[in-house]
Amino acid sequence: TCLTQATMEKSLQALCLLRKGRIVYANEKFGELLGYRPGEMSRVEGVKFLDVVHPDYRYLVRGCFERSRLRPQKQNHLELALLGGAGGTVWVEVLIRDVEVENGPAACVYILDATERKRLEETIRDQHKELARRAAFQHSLLENAGNAIFMPEPSKDGRRKVVRMHQ
Repeated sequence: TCLTQATMEKSLQALCLLRKGRIVYANEKFGELLGYRPGEMSRVEGVKFLDVVHPDYRYLVRGCFERSRLRPQKQNHLELALLGGAGGTVWVEVLIRDVEVENGPAACVYILDATERKRLEETIRDQHKELARRAAFQHSLLENAGNAIFMPEPSKDGRRKVVRMHQ
């Protein structure tokens, strides 16, 4: 695969190009993702890619680079966190692929922002836990009730409903 700088610049996706683990080029979308203002990309060029990867996920990226050395032309798909320019964490999905550029072989990192998806997944997990907690409480309430339990809210006809009768 041959990439040109013009192709990378026009991409709607965050991209960076690595040589020997260092960022040799990053498009503006990459900068936006990490919270850099336009024109600040020179701050990341020359930096080790691992330095922008959250410490908890560096082992994944190292493994990816090792596999790439052993099996060239393979691609690696990862989900990890990057460190933003202001110190925040940005959840991303990355695809690292060996490419051929004007000056020889490199690794191209295609990056999608996954922060919103991760936030929604966490919200769903929290809601699921809350529903399970409520269901367990209702089950316990029903199992330990006396003769009858009445719904706290009236039905459409204004009368209360019996949920369960114990004998």
